[in-house]
Amino acid sequence: MSGGTWNIGGEIRVGGSDQNGSSIIGTGIFNVSGGTVNASALILARGNYLENSVSGTLNLNSGSTFISTNDVILQFSGSGLGKLAINSSTFIIAPTATKWFMVGYYSNAAHVEGKRIENGLNLGFCPKSFAAVDQFS
Repeated sequence: MSGGTWNIGGEIRVGGSDQNGSSIIGTGIFNVSGGTVNASALILARGNYLENSVSGTLNLNSGSTFISTNDVILQFSGSGLGKLAINSSTFIIAPTATKWFMVGYYSNAAHVEGKRIENGLNLGFCPKSFAAVDQFS
């Protein structure tokens, strides 16, 4: 996405599967450059099962803003990589209510290759929101 505003009432999944098994392999990349995304929720790398290998990346490039009004999950189950790259941009979670920022949710650490948050980190939380962190690598 280059410039403009995208308002979506539903969840955005970048790299996701709704099936189980070791043959489920996928990758998703969402690039935002100078635009604004307003979403209900965000999941990066939703493997759905410990044997899945699904990766998802959100690249927020200079001047971008991403607002999730509900939960954000960075890597859900499986052995894929969930990556959030914030480059001179703003990433806001739950600006008006208590929600979760989960890193490595429902995953077995032995099966998780890594979750990454990179570069200029500018995160905004509602004062009552929580961050549940499994591991950073």
